[in-house]
Amino acid sequence: MQLYATMGERLVKLLAPDYVWIAEDADHQEHIHRQEVLAHYFDTIYWANYYCPGYLDKNTEKLFLNAPVGLVQHLEGGIWYQLHKNFETISNEEATRIEEEVKSYFSELNLGRVQWRYMAG
Repeated sequence: MQLYATMGERLVKLLAPDYVWIAEDADHQEHIHRQEVLAHYFDTIYWANYYCPGYLDKNTEKLFLNAPVGLVQHLEGGIWYQLHKNFETISNEEATRIEEEVKSYFSELNLGRVQWRYMAG
C-alpha cells in the first residue's frame, strides 16, 4: 500500500486532481459521486487522502495540518493526509485505535467513517 501512496503522490503532481483516496477495498467507490467531489464534500477519511488547494475550507485545513495522529504534508499546494506510514505491518487493533482517534479528532466534521482496512466481521 505504501507503493500505492508513493504512486498517488507522484500522480498528484502530474494530473492535479481535486481529490484522491487510497483504501484497501473498493466498497466505497460507488458512494463517491462526481458532484460531491466537485462540491468539495466528503464524509470519509481513508488510509491516504489528497485534497487539492481550496478543496478544504480554512478551518478544515487547519484541522488536518494540526492533526495529532496521521501524517500530513503540503503537496502541490494541497494537503496529503495519511493515517499511518505502514499499512501492511500494523495490527488490526492498532489500525482500529488510530481510526477511532482520527474519528474523535475530526468529530466536528461529522464524518460517516474513517476507513483503514476492510475487516469482514
